Amino acid sequence: MLRMSEYTKGPWIMIENHTNISIATGQYADGGHQVAFVAGNPNLPNRRANARLMSSAPELLEALRAWENLFLSDFAISLTTRRPMTNADQNEIDAVLIKARAAIAKADGR
Repeated sequence: MLRMSEYTKGPWIMIENHTNISIATGQYADGGHQVAFVAGNPNLPNRRANARLMSSAPELLEALRAWENLFLSDFAISLTTRRPMTNADQNEIDAVLIKARAAIAKADGR
């Protein structure tokens, strides 16, 4: 069984043609390789949405790990001890939120 650290690193992109949508590490001409594909006519319902969600998987995982790290950090301890939030805490929250919003936007096709 593969460990999570063995998956193909992102970012991943969508490459669409008339028969399917490939999920790849980059354009093939630039040395990218296929990670997965969504078979069938890309114009059929949900094909592009499924491909967008698949291609955003590395960013979604990275954002989720950032949230996990944030809430396992000193910031989480400060929440339970009612320590005042510092500028550094706020900066860390903002950075994680930006990463999460970007990953969600990619999955949503925005």
